Amino acid sequence: MKGISKTDLMLLGMLIREPMHGYELVDQLGGPYMSVWVKMGRASVYYALNRLARAGFVSRHSERHGGKPERTVYSITDEGRREFFTEVEVALGELPESMQSFDIALYYSDRLEPSVATSRILARLTSLQQALSLLERTLEDARVSGDASLVLVLDRRRALLDAEIRHVTALLQASSAGTLTAVPAGAPDPQYECPLYETLRNVVAARRSGVLWGFADDRKVGFQFEEGTLTGLVSVPGVKTDVALRETFAATDRRFAFSHVEVPDDQVEKVDGHMAVILRGCRLVPPEAARSQIPMEVGAVLDTRPGYEYETVGIDLTEDERRVLAEIDGVRTLRDLLRQLGSDSHSLLLTLYPLWAIGWIVRSDEKKRRLVTAIANCLRLFAESVEVIAGEKTVTLIYEDVSFAAAEATLPDFWHPSDRRSVASRFAGSQETVENQAKNYVSLVVRSAKSRLGEAFVSEILDSVAQRISDSDGMLLTELDILPEKAAGKGALP
Repeated sequence: MKGISKTDLMLLGMLIREPMHGYELVDQLGGPYMSVWVKMGRASVYYALNRLARAGFVSRHSERHGGKPERTVYSITDEGRREFFTEVEVALGELPESMQSFDIALYYSDRLEPSVATSRILARLTSLQQALSLLERTLEDARVSGDASLVLVLDRRRALLDAEIRHVTALLQASSAGTLTAVPAGAPDPQYECPLYETLRNVVAARRSGVLWGFADDRKVGFQFEEGTLTGLVSVPGVKTDVALRETFAATDRRFAFSHVEVPDDQVEKVDGHMAVILRGCRLVPPEAARSQIPMEVGAVLDTRPGYEYETVGIDLTEDERRVLAEIDGVRTLRDLLRQLGSDSHSLLLTLYPLWAIGWIVRSDEKKRRLVTAIANCLRLFAESVEVIAGEKTVTLIYEDVSFAAAEATLPDFWHPSDRRSVASRFAGSQETVENQAKNYVSLVVRSAKSRLGEAFVSEILDSVAQRISDSDGMLLTELDILPEKAAGKGALP
């Protein structure tokens, strides 16, 4: 498709049905059906609409309903209709693009350590399987709703994903001698940086059966899998299992091989899943090795992965591990945690390492921090404007209203996010969770302000905030639909 971009074509098709304003287009594109196969951010939509308007493919006009701010409504022109149908006819007969990034990576994969390439392909298989599961659920919903056009698209994408999964699975199975590393005969054992715990999680995700052998110096230990479930540890004559675990988890030059040869039952120690084994192995790691294993600087932002508490069933966490998990609740740096727990970095790292390895503690996305800061700056500007119009007491009353409602809805305090004394000032959960919390919190602020000042006053205040907020904060909040585009000069918070 060479005439216009995919984004342009998608928007023209939506506007053929009816004129729409930008928010409606963004909202529909982000809906549960469309977001499975269309990836288009708010900024991209508005940029494309402006481009289409300059090309004469869409027209635009402003309209206002009641006391709400003006919105720009976009309509397709006759020239836009002609361009749309021409491009659709051409695209239906086109072949897919020949050069794709995965093909390029596959072509050069022999430049990587074989085990590293295999580890990444295992991760790709996991992502493909998750995408297929989501798509199949959406496809079933589309069939039930009778959306025949959507069924056509999703059914094609399902077939492509299914074929890709079969191909990637074949790649893994074709590794020489059934190994994960596919090392040519006579070649030296590979040495690389992929941690043992990451390799175990990849084997689980790929639902493999067999024994993964981990080597460290002259030690080795086997991990017996049955369709992705870790069922046992394979002992080696003359070496205690815990000694072998300690050496393999502590090693920086890790070597692995996957075998399908059956192991006698008397050589297998039964275990209850991979998480318990990772915790056990990492607890045995010597202090010096643990310090070099965990990739975390003192200022790193920590977060507790949502849902970890449901995965602790049957796993005997130590008292220190439970204490650390209880203290990490969102935006919390390692330095803060050291201060909070009153512990030296040496002993704290030994406690963090197993929890990090199991995936219960992760680095927070920096975007989450930026969002919290942007919301706080937005609310600060909002409060300043309210104070000018109605006085400081009104600001206090609004904050009290919002604090009570936020506590009822278990929302964190976005107004004063740096207040570490309150549990409500912590921001736990995924990026998406915090984004939804931010939108809900701002909605509470706007609702309280309208009840005390009236809709007209609040609309003026919001217009002022939209114009005064910094470009970086405005861009982030615009993308999340919390603020309108700054250049528009009009708009409101949700």
